Amino acid sequence: MRGLLYLYAAQAAIYLVPLFTLPYLARVLGPHAFGGLAIGQALGVYLQLLLEFGYAITGTREVARHRATPQSLSEILWGVLGAKLFLAVPAGLVVILALQAIPILRETPLLALGAYFYAVLSALSPSWFYRGLERMREVAVLEVAVRVVALLAIVLLVQSPKDAPLVLFIHGGATAVASLWGLARLYREFGFVMPSFERVWASLRMGFSIFPFHAVNTLGLVINPIVLSLFAPPAAVGVFAAAERLARSFWAMLDPLNRAFLPRLAHLAARDPRQAGIFAAKVLVSQGVAGALAAVSVAVVAPWLVHLFFGAGYEEAAGLLRVMAFILLGGALANALGVQWAFAIGQDKLVNQVTFFAMLFQLCLALFLAPRFGPLGMAWGMVIASLVEAGGLALGLWRQGRFPGTRAEDSGAHSMPSVAPSTTPVDEGPGGEANHVRRG
Repeated sequence: MRGLLYLYAAQAAIYLVPLFTLPYLARVLGPHAFGGLAIGQALGVYLQLLLEFGYAITGTREVARHRATPQSLSEILWGVLGAKLFLAVPAGLVVILALQAIPILRETPLLALGAYFYAVLSALSPSWFYRGLERMREVAVLEVAVRVVALLAIVLLVQSPKDAPLVLFIHGGATAVASLWGLARLYREFGFVMPSFERVWASLRMGFSIFPFHAVNTLGLVINPIVLSLFAPPAAVGVFAAAERLARSFWAMLDPLNRAFLPRLAHLAARDPRQAGIFAAKVLVSQGVAGALAAVSVAVVAPWLVHLFFGAGYEEAAGLLRVMAFILLGGALANALGVQWAFAIGQDKLVNQVTFFAMLFQLCLALFLAPRFGPLGMAWGMVIASLVEAGGLALGLWRQGRFPGTRAEDSGAHSMPSVAPSTTPVDEGPGGEANHVRRG
């Protein structure tokens, strides 16, 4: 319970502390520049999670499995960081492509550069490692420190619409300071292991098992403002981004449940599959109820929230937020079934397949609805895609007899891949995991 409270403190820092900057940025930047910032932030988030390569989940899982072996933990930590630095090169190529393809970024290229700066420095964060150790206090300290420093810097330094790219650089710099502090603490405790080519390659192999899910799921989170910018003016993108930002922030209130229970479910699934299934069923029910209550509550107070956070010029965001609120329900169910349970029992392939289909479906909806119905069509596409993803995961687990609470997990949990860190590459087969991966 204490770990969950710490995770809520961390999540509040990630999403709720920035909510305090929303009223300020919305008014200082205006809808046009705010829309540009939304595109830059969407690119930054995608680059960040591309660099993480799924390590927030696989890395956390590996640390949880090997927490009694300090040498293995050191190999996991530094191998993952080496892999992330390697991935910074293809991330740079993505930035170049985005500059050519997205009109707002061509207009203000500093937004793309700021997105890259933020993503690379965020990749240094060792929060995934602390979660695997179930040392949630350190996670909370890291996240709170980063967001509070960034909030203060934004209020002091961002003064006009032309300062929109500065927001990204501020977040990147604050994240770098907190990440280096966290890594220094881990260095004193576990030492340093030079990540050889073999170890970096093993880390990439480990992360690749979840990377399709990771990349596709993240694309589903950020694709909407980018697609909308191809068919609508920046001001309309700004209004859409305002509603989406609020919806995502309320979703953040549920997200700590995902991160808190994954290590425990993975631990139980390897030792007592029946109890793991019972526990997963309870988590599914509790998150479903929480998601439904949150969706209805946000929909009811949407006009008041938009007026409070954004003020004049953003009135149309209230109707969008009422629709987007129901992402909270679909997302809660999908995460309980996928991120928590399916990953815990080694069903990475199922999650990858369902998530890929849901993202492709959402992209098709966006391309169909955006030119015809504008921001409102994009909002409905997000809700439909989230429910399709939850339904696909439920159907897949049920057909395999591994739905939470069934007797399926008795036979399935023991087939989970388990990879012990070593100094040589580990062959886990297609999509196998090595020693150091973080999913998030």
